[in-house]
Amino acid sequence: MRIILEEKLISWEKIDSTKEFIENSLKHAFRDLEVARKLFTIKDYDWALSISYTAMLQAAKSLMFFKGYRPTGYSKHLSIINFVKENFSSNIPETLFFLINKTRKKRYQVVYEEINLVSKDEAFFIIEQTEEFLNIVDDIIYKKKNKK
Repeated sequence: MRIILEEKLISWEKIDSTKEFIENSLKHAFRDLEVARKLFTIKDYDWALSISYTAMLQAAKSLMFFKGYRPTGYSKHLSIINFVKENFSSNIPETLFFLINKTRKKRYQVVYEEINLVSKDEAFFIIEQTEEFLNIVDDIIYKKKNKK
């Protein structure tokens, strides 16, 4: 397993993570998904996308914790995405990894550069895909946890 990539800009380290720590991280992801849905209903599509991305990132982080790792370095978002892709690509469709990374870039634009960038259809699609990703993560964590 690759632990440190390219001069520690993208890296992760081993940690002791508890069941509660993992579950709390996943609960945050589902909470953020609900917030994204509420933002969608009031037609705040930029923030609905942004919070959907946060939910996906939090769920991905829970998978890192599940494996006993946490992100380090300067590019933590990329560290999380790369770690999950490297360790869970057999469980998660490649299209979701592509979408997470695309949403990461769009979120940056929404938060730091532009307003009214996200359409209703795009926000709706991202929320649906976020829910799918969170459900996959939930299945991975709880099915494997129950086998122990």
